[in-house]
Amino acid sequence: MNKRLILALGTITILVSGFVVASCAAPTPTPAPTPAPAPAPAPAPTPTPAPEVEVIRWLAQDENPATVSSYLGLKKVNDKIAEASGGRLIIETYAGDAICPADTELDGANAGMIDIGHGAFSTWAGTFPPAPLFNKMVSGPSAMEYYFWFQEGQGMDLAHEMLASKNYNVHCIAVDAIVPEVFLYTNHPITGTEDVKGKKYRMLGDEATIFGKLGISAIATPSGEVYESMQRGVIDGFQMGNLAGDLDWGAEEIVDYAYMGTTRQPTDIFVYFVDGDSWAELPDDLKVLVEELYWREGIRQYGELTNKNTKALPQWEAAGVTIEAMPQSVVDAVDEAAAQFYTEMCNKDPFYKKTYDSLIEWKDAYRTAYPRL
Repeated sequence: MNKRLILALGTITILVSGFVVASCAAPTPTPAPTPAPAPAPAPAPTPTPAPEVEVIRWLAQDENPATVSSYLGLKKVNDKIAEASGGRLIIETYAGDAICPADTELDGANAGMIDIGHGAFSTWAGTFPPAPLFNKMVSGPSAMEYYFWFQEGQGMDLAHEMLASKNYNVHCIAVDAIVPEVFLYTNHPITGTEDVKGKKYRMLGDEATIFGKLGISAIATPSGEVYESMQRGVIDGFQMGNLAGDLDWGAEEIVDYAYMGTTRQPTDIFVYFVDGDSWAELPDDLKVLVEELYWREGIRQYGELTNKNTKALPQWEAAGVTIEAMPQSVVDAVDEAAAQFYTEMCNKDPFYKKTYDSLIEWKDAYRTAYPRL
C-alpha cells in the first residue's frame, strides 16, 4: 500500500477517534444564575394620629351645703357623667354660695355664671309666683306621682312655659323627688282637730296659711332655733324633715310624738337645669347621657332616702317617741283647707290655675289606677 495512503488513513483515524472521545466526554455544566436579592420590606406607614378629643368643662352648683343629700347626689351623678363620657364632659360640683348666692342658681344659670343648677322650684317664687306648685302641694300628688308628671306628663312643658314667660334662657333636664317629711312633731298627743286648735307650730310657706285655717298659730321659727324653742315651750310642735335626717340634730330628744303621713308634704321636688347656651352647644350624644343619668339619679336617691328612714325607726322608738299616723280627721281637715287655699290662688293667676289643674288631673288619674303608688 502506498505510504502516503497509509499516512492519510492514520491521520483520519486519529481525528475520528479524537472526535469520538470528545463527543463522549461530560459537558461542562452551565453555572447557576446568581439569585436576585430579596426586595427590602416596605416601610410601615406612619399612623395617622387620632383626633384630639374635645373636653367640655361645666360648673354646677347645688343650693345646699356640701353635707346635704341634694349636694351629695349632684356630685355623685356628675362624677358618673365624667366616667361614662370617657372624660369628654367634666362637671365640677359646688355647694351653695360657692359661685353664686345659694338659692339664686336659676339666675346664675340664666346669666351664664354656672352651667348646671340644682334646687327646689320654690326658690324661684320671687320671680315666678306659681313655682312652688312645681315643688310640692299640701294634699297634692305623691313623690312618684310628681316624678312621673314631670317625666311623662305636662310638668316639663309647663316649667319651660313658665321660664319662657320672662325670657329665661334655661333648660330643665330632669327632677328628683325627695322623700315626704314627717307630718308633724309634737310634745302632745293628737286625736282630732280639737287637739291642734290654738297650738303654736313651726310652719313655713303655703303650709302656714293652710294650717292657719285649722286654728293653728304658725310661727316661722328658723331651723337652728327649733331645738331650744321646743325646750322652752315657745312652740308646741314643728315640721322640719324626715326621720333619718332629723336624728342628726337631736330631734328625738325634744318631742314625744312623730305623726306620719304624706298629706302635709308629699314630696319636695328638686330640678336639674342648665344654661340654655351651654345646652345648645353640647353634642347630642352627651345630651342623651346627661338626661338619662340625671333622671336615674332622681329615682336612685329616692330609694336610698326611703330606706334610711325605715332603718331610723328603732332609734326613735328607743328614745321613747311614739310614731303613728296622723288621725284621719286631721288629714281630712287639711285636705279641705288646702282646697280652699289653692282655689284662692288659682283665682289670682291663670297660669297658676293651669298648673294646678294639670297636677290634680294627673293625681286623680293615677290614684284611680294605682291607689298605693
